[in-house]
Amino acid sequence: MVDVIRFFSDLVSFDEADIRIETNDRTYFKHTTLQVGVSSLIGLCMATSGCPVLSILKPMARFHLPFASVEDTVYRALSTYLLGQYFRKLNGMEPDWELTKLDKVYDEIHQVNIGFSDRLKHIRIHDASLNALHILDTFANFVRFEIHSHVLKELETIMGEFLK
Repeated sequence: MVDVIRFFSDLVSFDEADIRIETNDRTYFKHTTLQVGVSSLIGLCMATSGCPVLSILKPMARFHLPFASVEDTVYRALSTYLLGQYFRKLNGMEPDWELTKLDKVYDEIHQVNIGFSDRLKHIRIHDASLNALHILDTFANFVRFEIHSHVLKELETIMGEFLK
């Protein structure tokens, strides 16, 4: 994270850039603000950082989706969590099919984001990295909010083929 923060320390979040991300499987490109691109990079770094709280996001890092929308993030978070519960069941552990622990998981992620954001505020950098972290935290909060709202009903409609 230090290298990422240092690299973007002199850049302003709303500056526009052409951002290209290449992986072994595909290439992503978007003309957007730096904060959106940096958010994607910081999210990937945090999920793979070894932090015990953020480790639950590591499977999502393997299938990272740069420039994801809130809807993409909610769908991926729920899908990843439920797949994890399936593997818990296969391994003789108690699954959380009702998503009761997911809210706690994302509350802990929110706490990590707040702590990291507070640390960034105390160093002399422009706002690209700080705002990128705020974007990640907003997405995490949306996951918590959406599991208690109408979104699950909308996803049920999309998944209708599984209900036949």
